[in-house]
Order: sequence, then C-alpha cells, then structure tokens
Amino acid sequence: MYSNDITMKPLQTYRIPELYAWPGALSELPVLAARSGAKRLLIVTDTGIVQSGILDVVVKSLKGNQLELLIESGISKEPSTGLVDKLYGRVKDFRPDLIVALGGGSPMDIAKLLSVMVHQGGEAVSYLFPDAVRTKGIPLIAIPTTAGTGSEVSPIAVFTDDSDGIKKAVVSRHLIPEVALLDAHLSLRMPALVTAGSGMDALTHAIEAYTSTRANAFSDSFAREAVRFIIPYLKTAVLSGLQQDARHFMLLGSFYAGIAFTNAGVAAVHALAYPLGGLYDVPHGVANSMLLPYVMQFNKPACAGRYHELARITGIIETEDAPSGADALIRYIKQLSRDIGIPEGLHRVNIPELAIPGMAQSAAGIKRLMDNNPRPVTALDAEQIYRHAYGDALVAS
Repeated sequence: MYSNDITMKPLQTYRIPELYAWPGALSELPVLAARSGAKRLLIVTDTGIVQSGILDVVVKSLKGNQLELLIESGISKEPSTGLVDKLYGRVKDFRPDLIVALGGGSPMDIAKLLSVMVHQGGEAVSYLFPDAVRTKGIPLIAIPTTAGTGSEVSPIAVFTDDSDGIKKAVVSRHLIPEVALLDAHLSLRMPALVTAGSGMDALTHAIEAYTSTRANAFSDSFAREAVRFIIPYLKTAVLSGLQQDARHFMLLGSFYAGIAFTNAGVAAVHALAYPLGGLYDVPHGVANSMLLPYVMQFNKPACAGRYHELARITGIIETEDAPSGADALIRYIKQLSRDIGIPEGLHRVNIPELAIPGMAQSAAGIKRLMDNNPRPVTALDAEQIYRHAYGDALVAS
C-alpha cells in the first residue's frame, strides 16, 4: 500500500486562477478585458488555431471593445528559447497591458514567459534558472483549446533550450494566469490525434501527482477528480470529437490535473519524455502516453495501493486486492492509448535505439522531477524503461 502520511506534511498551495468554465464561456472575454482596463491586447496563438477558424471567433468576440490588438500566431511546434526571443523582439515595443493565450501548451507557455519579459527584459535562456523571475508579469487570460497541458493553471513554462536541445522549465508563481476560460465550443474543432495526445498528457499529470512524494490532501482531491473526468470521457472526445459533454469534462479534467501537479509535481514520466520532445520533436503528450504504462509498471512496488484506488474510483475494477487493481489500471491505460491512436513503441516515432543510453542519462539528471517519483530512478533504470517502451515489451518489475 502506498505510504503517504498527509496529516504530518507541511501544506503550501499555489493560487488558482479565476475560472469560467461552461460551453459558451468565451462570452465573458470582452467583459474581462474591459474590467482589466487594458488598452493594448496581445493574443498569442498558433498556426493550427488560425487555420481552424478559432482565432477569428475570439477576435470577433472582442469587437466593440476599444482595444489595440497585436496577434502573434506563427507558432507551429513546441516552443524553444530562440522562438521566445524572436517573439519578444516583435512585441516589446507594442507594450501590451493584457495578454490572451489561446490554444494548447505552446502558446500558453510562450505567453506566460512573454508576460514577464515585457516587464523584466532579458533573453529567454536567462529565465531557465531558479528565482530568475523576479516580478509579476502583465495580466494573462488563458483560453485552452486542448485538454491536456494544464498550463492555464500552472506556474511552469517549458521550452527547448536551443543550446543543447533539451527541454527545460521556467518555474515561478508569477507565471500563473489571472484567469482561465474553458469553453468546450472552442475545442470541438481539435483534431483527433491532438485530442488523444493532450488528453493522455492530462491523465499523466493526474496519476503522477497522485503518486508523487510531494502528494498532499489538497493535490490528492484534484488528482482523483481529474482521473474521474478523464478516464470516462477521453476516448469519446477522440473518437466523437463533436460530443460537447466529453469536451467539457476533458477541459475540466485537464484543469484539475493542472492544479494537482502544480501542488504535488510530476515525476519520471515527464523526465523521460523531455529528451523525446527536445531531441526528436515527439509531441509532449504523445511522449508521455508512450512512456506512462512502463513507468507505472516500474513504480508499482512503491504505489500499488494508489493505483488500485484510481482503478476503483473509475470503475475499472471492483476488487479490493491492491496488486490486481494496479495491474488492471496499467492494462487499461495501455489499451486506452492503443484505442485512441497513440503509436506503440518508441521505434514508431523514429527514436534511434542507439540514443537510449544518452537519453537515460539526461532524464535521470532531471532531479526536479525525478525526486518526486515514488521509486528512485537511476540512469540504468531509465535505460531499462526506455528499452521496454522501445519494443513495446511490457514486463513485470
């Protein structure tokens, strides 16, 4: 059984953004913009949002507000420090006093760092160090269109460091948006593979937060609720994307998972996923999904009871036998990934087998995440997990 005496742990939480969550909640955006007193609004989004028509819907909602608009929409992949510097060079003279982040994790993370850089200046790489963010940024309204990253509620922004190709994080409570606006209408247009990868990202956040060494009563409550939303609705959201209820509950599940990992942290799955994204451009949610069952299998000796609890509250099992419940949850997640089209085996996303030892060394060195894992992970352990995931050969630990 998982041992975690939450009654004896110090409890310190991050603030939660003001939340507006219902189909049609976009109607609140002009009210929020007017309430802020902003004169110059920067919208940060990506090419997919432009092509889907979602950006047009958002801009139209602001019609009538006396706002000067600047739109940065050239984001086409996961962000790097160089891209942030390029965007900052374009927006600093505009001097926005309100930012809207629209889309998935990439525009969210870029907008969060830009909100600080407008005040503090400097280059993006200078923020990849502890306590680098010294001041609160300009107000930020986050409008996620994918249900996955939880960036709309987290104090974290993740970027590829162009100097070494490794994903790294800027971490500060100053990065948390003031407002999160969750409108299922805006996520109805998301492609199935984006929905699948982002949804598995949210599920990974919830599971890792629930089994983190930093888990506490506050984070546990949100992690459990996140899993209760995501498990029943993810497959429907992927295979029947116009199902509004599924989209709504996935957005809520992602938001709750974001609160959970903000206050308990993520762990080995994310550490192992970073080299896949930074070095080989594997989308973050896909990387997490491909690694999740193998890390869970590795962690099972340390947290079988916690896995059993999640299997029980989602109806995956009814037995009270913790080991069998843990196995059932791992099997369920592996089958869920298969059903929603996540590639099986790292070889299917063009990861060279020869790269495994180097990736393992890099992942094991991400102590900020590995220290949260319920079972210690050495470089050799990381290499073994990668090898299982590479050939899709899940074995008992």
